[in-house]
Amino acid sequence: MKFRKLPYYLSVLAAVIVAFHIAGFISAERSPISISAKASVPGYALQNARLYLEEKIHSRSLLHLNEAIHSIEFLRDHADEASRKLISTGLIGLYQVKNEMTDGRFDRKKLNESSVIVLNALIYYEIASARAFILEEKRPETMKALDKAIENLRNALDFAEGNRKEYEVQIFSDMNTITSNYYADKEVMVQTLDNILLELSDLDVSYSQ
Repeated sequence: MKFRKLPYYLSVLAAVIVAFHIAGFISAERSPISISAKASVPGYALQNARLYLEEKIHSRSLLHLNEAIHSIEFLRDHADEASRKLISTGLIGLYQVKNEMTDGRFDRKKLNESSVIVLNALIYYEIASARAFILEEKRPETMKALDKAIENLRNALDFAEGNRKEYEVQIFSDMNTITSNYYADKEVMVQTLDNILLELSDLDVSYSQ
């Protein structure tokens, strides 16, 4: 008799497992884009694009550049208005690099410069997200957004040269002020984030030699 109930128990177990998977999927879908795994894609895709460019495996380099562009476009489409404008500006350089690579012209320096600009635009997006989170009293989400910003900043530092690297270091110092104190006063955090956003808001000035 006990064995007759086994199919019933198995069907119930299967239903529970499916329910957990659905719940997990819904939860993941509701997670803000700025602190999702998708926010990490541009950085490593750009790194791979440069790596394969240096190794003269141009088809792979172009493949990863396309991946970076598509992921950045996705983030842009889910960003606030100010971030969308900066990300769109940052993408212009990558579009040019892509067109040149498609035509058989490969310029590592231009890829580096374009990567720094678009990564800083993504940093702006993450900082803007962090600011919105802290105003909503969502401190864990604030810190996650800052972690994503720092991740992009590390990538930008890797691509940056000369004065641009010094600029990135200053931004890193400003962000470290916040991340080093989880329980910092909200008003102080907002002011610091506002200052960083102001520095990042003008990409042309940020990258002047």
